[in-house]
Amino acid sequence: PVSAPRVSAPQVSAPPPAPPLPAADKPTADRQVAAVAPGAPAPGEPDTEALLAEARGGDPRAQYQLATRLASAEPPDYAQAANWFRESAIQGVPNAQYNLGVLYERGLGVPQDDTRALLWYHSAAEQGHPLAQYNLGVLYSAGRGIPLSYAEAARWFQRAADRGVPAAVYNLAILTEGGLGVTRDPPEAERLLRRAAELGHPAAMARLKAGGPTADSAALENTASTVAEGAVAEDVVEIQRGLARLGLYDGPVDGIAGPRTRQAISRYQEREGLPVTGLPSVGLKLRLLPS
Repeated sequence: PVSAPRVSAPQVSAPPPAPPLPAADKPTADRQVAAVAPGAPAPGEPDTEALLAEARGGDPRAQYQLATRLASAEPPDYAQAANWFRESAIQGVPNAQYNLGVLYERGLGVPQDDTRALLWYHSAAEQGHPLAQYNLGVLYSAGRGIPLSYAEAARWFQRAADRGVPAAVYNLAILTEGGLGVTRDPPEAERLLRRAAELGHPAAMARLKAGGPTADSAALENTASTVAEGAVAEDVVEIQRGLARLGLYDGPVDGIAGPRTRQAISRYQEREGLPVTGLPSVGLKLRLLPS
């Protein structure tokens, strides 16, 4: 018999959360804006004061950009970032909805709340945000914020896997191997495991080396993706540095996998003959580390 995958609590490293704000607290004209992270805005991007004016005027794109700057400032101002992500999320910006979900899940700048995280992830996932889809699968597979449902977890992992998220492909392989939420299908589980390995997923590569789906049962990867569209910020920093060394990226090294970073990742993947996903991963970081 195949053992059920062990679902462990998320293992995330994060700085201490900022003090939570009252729910009714909103950005105001007299609120101090945190310093921008090291590095000036990229050419063509507005400075912080101009961005703040646009955000206060109700521009959802400016609100999102301001929130990402606040979240990546030194030190980060997650409380204000949460406020501006919320303003942008209410206007339907998927990345803002996703990031607000991350802040609620990790308790950064807001009280930790899996249910609110799930609701914001769902809003972004329905608009096609691949990492929100993956994080929804994580919450369903752990029964966090909602009753555990492997069927729903598999559905969202499938949607994220279709968009090339390595951890989603890996988790779908584990569910398929165990017949959890989907029909048990060992050949399909092995195919998914190999696809995850091709995308650079370390656990998938390790399982294939150990014998693939016939090896001891593995646990679902149950760590949610982090703030601002990408993998763990420290991984994204290393990816940005590696891409910059290759002349493929000239943006700020800020740990945020925004559009410029994803475009640079796609260019590198295409150049190296890799599956073009535009998404950061641990495997990609390892490829880009200096030899």
